[in-house]
Amino acid sequence: MAKKNSRFSEEYLSEAEKRIEEMEKQDYEFPEPFSKTNWILAIATILISGAFLIGGYWM
Repeated sequence: MAKKNSRFSEEYLSEAEKRIEEMEKQDYEFPEPFSKTNWILAIATILISGAFLIGGYWM
């Protein structure tokens, strides 16, 4: 079982290395940070989902 976990660890580290190398390139464009609208929409989605979960409990 340790071998299986080790294999996944190696795959994870390999993928992490590839992604780090890509991000270190000079021409890499980082995504834009969340705007105020993005935060409002994210929080609204979480609240609405929570309300549906609580409402569904009482059905």
